[in-house]
Amino acid sequence: MSIEPKNYAGVQWGLGRPSVILVGRYEPLPADNLVLLQEFYKRGVYLPEMVRVALKLAKEFGIRKFFCDPSEPRFIDRLKKERLWAVAVTDEENAGANLIAERLENAKCNRPGGLVLSGQCRELIKEFQRAHLPEFKPDKPYRDRPVPVYNYALAALRFMVLGLSYEATPRVRWLT
Repeated sequence: MSIEPKNYAGVQWGLGRPSVILVGRYEPLPADNLVLLQEFYKRGVYLPEMVRVALKLAKEFGIRKFFCDPSEPRFIDRLKKERLWAVAVTDEENAGANLIAERLENAKCNRPGGLVLSGQCRELIKEFQRAHLPEFKPDKPYRDRPVPVYNYALAALRFMVLGLSYEATPRVRWLT
């Protein structure tokens, strides 16, 4: 019995910075792959427009759940009022970055648990190309966190992979 893939979204709120909604198709175990299908990326978006875009994407892709940036609980409540299943995801930056890196490595090695980007996700691809760790300087403490430069789509992806990690846990089989 195979379980059908389901579509999810990662949401990063913004106004002075870009607002982002990433749509991804999650293929459950044993494949455990995440294929990013579409991105909405725009600066200066007010909540009513963000809700309209979320409704449009939900209808077009049949999005099961929106994994959202927890910084704006009122915005999440607004999505819920529109009958969209939206949840705040705890922003664990290092854990999210590690999950993304693991998925990219799995895709590179053709293992289950991969991450594939569609050409439709142009801003996300640009952000991946700009992402980097800080330069090592012997006279300063080293921080292993990525330099926070234009990482809005990456943040939406981080919320999606963190949300999926809570949602898609492997089945446990007890041996007696």
